[in-house]
Amino acid sequence: SNRSIRQTTACAQWLYSTVHESMKDEITILRAAPADAAVVKALFRQIEAESQPENPSAQDAAESGFDRSVSEFYFLPSESFWLLVARSAGKTVGYATLVRMPKADGRVAVLYLDELHVLRTYRRQGVASALIREAVTIAQEIKAWRLRLLVDPKNEAARHLYESVGFKLTEQIFCQKPI
Repeated sequence: SNRSIRQTTACAQWLYSTVHESMKDEITILRAAPADAAVVKALFRQIEAESQPENPSAQDAAESGFDRSVSEFYFLPSESFWLLVARSAGKTVGYATLVRMPKADGRVAVLYLDELHVLRTYRRQGVASALIREAVTIAQEIKAWRLRLLVDPKNEAARHLYESVGFKLTEQIFCQKPI
């Protein structure tokens, strides 16, 4: 059976230890810095290899997409964007992106959890929960009014995860316009 043990370090990072059979893996969440770009690109390549195994060029596209995004908006040392990286057993296994949206009233800001992805073999091992807990820590640090996210109504696993860590599901209509 699985047991999770929460630990907090002096630098306010959330660490989780999960026992799986006889193996203990510590999940560490890092706030990506410019020096972590190669690690992030390697993770994005893994994600594409997992989701599109029949399309090897998708891995190159993921890496070049990251490079293009960084060249347009150098976001790693940002006060409005965070890229969180999850590591377990010495491997990079997931990430989340967070965006601060200022509010022009007493609410000050909303922190938006824009993306969250965990490699398949590391799912249901506490990685996503650890990423979300670090997002909560950042929301508290920036004095955000709320932490928000969007989830596909058909993604039952994600909905269950978000509810289990305190998110309240609300019905909204999401609109977007291609640019």
